[in-house]
Amino acid sequence: MKKFIPFLICAFIAVSVNLSAQDFGRKGIWELGGLVMYANNSIVVDGQSQDESLNFFFINVPVYYMPVDGWQIGVVPEFVSVGIGGDVDATLSVFGGFLSTAYVFKTGGSVYPFIEGKIGYNSVNLSVGTVPSIELSKTTGVQQNEVDETLSGLGWGFSGGIKVQIARGALLNLGVGYQQRTANPENWEGGRVGLDVITVQAGFAVFLGK
Repeated sequence: MKKFIPFLICAFIAVSVNLSAQDFGRKGIWELGGLVMYANNSIVVDGQSQDESLNFFFINVPVYYMPVDGWQIGVVPEFVSVGIGGDVDATLSVFGGFLSTAYVFKTGGSVYPFIEGKIGYNSVNLSVGTVPSIELSKTTGVQQNEVDETLSGLGWGFSGGIKVQIARGALLNLGVGYQQRTANPENWEGGRVGLDVITVQAGFAVFLGK
């Protein structure tokens, strides 16, 4: 049995390679992958950027389909959970589900530049024990030393970079991007609350099709 498991793994890889033995960027191609992104987030409260910022990694697992040569449409789920130390004792959980469209430029080689835009829904849960400088309590009615809220709203973003075909049916994705996540409290009447996110992303994907 132990010898049979590696055989199954090798067989699966061989079948995947055979199914995806074509150039990327053509009509009918599916791209399945994962991205690890480093993000610098600026906190926005009542429409004003705060001095505080968050730096963390998060993961998304996009699925794209190419209905015509060069043009991709897809779904991009994202999730991150991060603990904030120092003066702020807090946990931040962010979930997003986005619809995406991208254009991939065919260069005749193994490097494919791309541009991408996406829009969707995001939910931010903020659990804070002490809040020395983020003044959410004045307008939400939550005491400054205890915050536990789930906020939600629309999110959008864009990115650009390159997809490098490193093997038959395999891609390396590198890029940079910007996202704006809105997460206003319920019955909020002030300016936007949320995150402005600058990302540097790297990931791996497989593609297959006709």
